[in-house]
Amino acid sequence: MKEFIKKNPPRFVFLVGLFMMLLLFGGFITYTALRDTVAMVGATKITKQDLEDKMYYTTGEEMNVTFLKKDATAQDYVAQLIEDELIRQKMNEQGITVSDEEALESLKLRILDFEERSERFKQIAIDSEKISLGKSKLEEKIVSWAEGEYLVYRTAQYLEVPTSDEAENPNVEVDEKKYEAERKYAQAMAKRHLEQIKSGELKFVEAKEELVNDNRIGEKAYPKNYVKPVGEINKKNYASNFHFFAMEEFRNPLETLEKGEVSNIIEIKVYPGGNTGDQGRVGYYILINIEDRKGGEYSTLEDWLNSNEVETKIYY
Repeated sequence: MKEFIKKNPPRFVFLVGLFMMLLLFGGFITYTALRDTVAMVGATKITKQDLEDKMYYTTGEEMNVTFLKKDATAQDYVAQLIEDELIRQKMNEQGITVSDEEALESLKLRILDFEERSERFKQIAIDSEKISLGKSKLEEKIVSWAEGEYLVYRTAQYLEVPTSDEAENPNVEVDEKKYEAERKYAQAMAKRHLEQIKSGELKFVEAKEELVNDNRIGEKAYPKNYVKPVGEINKKNYASNFHFFAMEEFRNPLETLEKGEVSNIIEIKVYPGGNTGDQGRVGYYILINIEDRKGGEYSTLEDWLNSNEVETKIYY
């Protein structure tokens, strides 16, 4: 090498200069690319333009993210874009597609003045709606759901719920004596049923029959507008977070119970008058019976997202 330098000094200087220029040029290209990139999901870039489009679609305002304060709101948009890209990649993997026509039909039902919007808004909206509809299709394919029934041992008859005219007053009168008697009765029946089911002395269907026909807390004991003593667990209720399904106390055992299992007693509290400042009172004791599990390997779409192994990097 030394001999080459001695014999060819001009050529050596030229080669060194060329190497440095290539190095600097490559660094500039990399810097420019990264400067325009807010995140990477695997090998896919999420650009500043993607972020600006997302914010424009949500807020209706044009924004230049180069000069935008990098606050929690902006970070939330980036997180949404990352989730959208993960869903898009999983849709491709699962062979799930959503056509422009499907997206347009859905958008026109939700956005009444859609046809009057700008062409840019329409295109961003179609792309976003395809991800939203695809997410539902993906959920049907990879998320499991439970099927079965649940029993509701009702105790809330004497927790007086205010009318709309009284809703501003949280000091709702509760007949404590009658409520406590009802609560103890419902709790005792739920405990007895659970013990007998677990010991094999009683079948779930027999417990259901006894509860429905009970004179104090059964089907006919409460007004028609109260929660029914028996509820169905199915795909529709499970996915839509219908009523109890949205409550953590109910949802957690629902997602962890195995086929053929009966839950422990679940307590659901109610707050008379909507006054959540107090500790609430037990309004319902619930037993869940899982008859079957269907669908994919994940209990929720969030579980899949949390377990996702696609490498993501955030530069914004």
